Amino acid sequence: MVRGLILKLDATSLKRLTYAKYLYGTAVDRLRSTSPIVAAEALLRVHDSVEIFQLVVLDNLNVSSKFEFMKFWEEVKNKTGKEPPYKDRFGQLNHMRVGFKHKGVAPNLSELGEVASVIRPFFVEVSREVLGVDFAELSVAVLVDDADVREHLSKADGLIAARKYDDALGEIGIALHLTLSQKYPRSPWASFSDLLDPNSWCRRPPKIPYSSYGNVLSGASELIHKIEEFFQDLHDRVSRQADLLEMLIWKIDLQKYSKFAQFAPHVYQTGDGEFHVAQQMGIRRPLTSRDVQFCFQFVLDSALAIQQQKRELPDLFSAQRLKTATSGAKLYKAQDNSLVTCGEIPGDQDIEGMFGWGMGEGSLWQVTWNGMEGLVKGCDVVQVDDQ
Repeated sequence: MVRGLILKLDATSLKRLTYAKYLYGTAVDRLRSTSPIVAAEALLRVHDSVEIFQLVVLDNLNVSSKFEFMKFWEEVKNKTGKEPPYKDRFGQLNHMRVGFKHKGVAPNLSELGEVASVIRPFFVEVSREVLGVDFAELSVAVLVDDADVREHLSKADGLIAARKYDDALGEIGIALHLTLSQKYPRSPWASFSDLLDPNSWCRRPPKIPYSSYGNVLSGASELIHKIEEFFQDLHDRVSRQADLLEMLIWKIDLQKYSKFAQFAPHVYQTGDGEFHVAQQMGIRRPLTSRDVQFCFQFVLDSALAIQQQKRELPDLFSAQRLKTATSGAKLYKAQDNSLVTCGEIPGDQDIEGMFGWGMGEGSLWQVTWNGMEGLVKGCDVVQVDDQ
């Protein structure tokens, strides 16, 4: 490519590239499925990802002609003097997509597998030579809102690119641990989830005591011990089913989780906040890039699924828009189990507050006014409806 055409992408173009990479990541593994319908559905999604990628390239080369999938190679050559690679393979991809979408003809799985092998190299080469971007370093973790989860997924992305698969899987495991333990981010009644650990049932403390009551019931010790074991096993099974039901509620793919569990390390966090990773004895062979990419995509998809549902659920612990009553509102501080006036907020002022109960005063709102934090009584403010 002509060196002068190496471009620095703006934020919008980088975001579009991220979308393209995400769509590709969600479907690339299924392109090799032995099920024609699964592979065909993946084909449509991958084709969409390639289209988004092509549009980013053409926009950044200031190509204004009407977009056509197979004209991409000609358009780029006209601008740069060099044709991008794999045109014939992408011709096959486009032909299979048209056949399935418009004619209902399932793709040839062997042919689709051959095409699948060149898609990522195409992204990498064109990104580097035309856009001046390292496709491998373009992290889809930016799609995750939670900063901690995003950080560990970003680290995993870099480790995968460096082929440090064991270390990458550790970061992926921490990301899932955080994702699942922060489903209820501000809820004071949130309970810790064992969903991350596929073998958590064997580490739970027994709920049925094993100090056999048979010691005081002569001749019945063995029977009592068997009953204790039975109820302990029943408790573990019910707990595990509850965990799986919770996964379904949060739209986590159980089938993919069962595969992830074969690779997943055990992750736990100590009181000092440090994470520790202990390798499991699942898949004993060395990890492959495909293994780790699958695990990464599973955790990313799980984080995005939970993220979307958290947005849709009412958040009882977020700040709400308020307006003080016409007569104003007194600002209080809690002192010695009572409220002490520390200021006053004029009437009809827009503020934000966190709702709560306490001090025997009914409803209270925790607010900040002119840099001062305090409490106002519910009777002195009106909640503003955003709708």
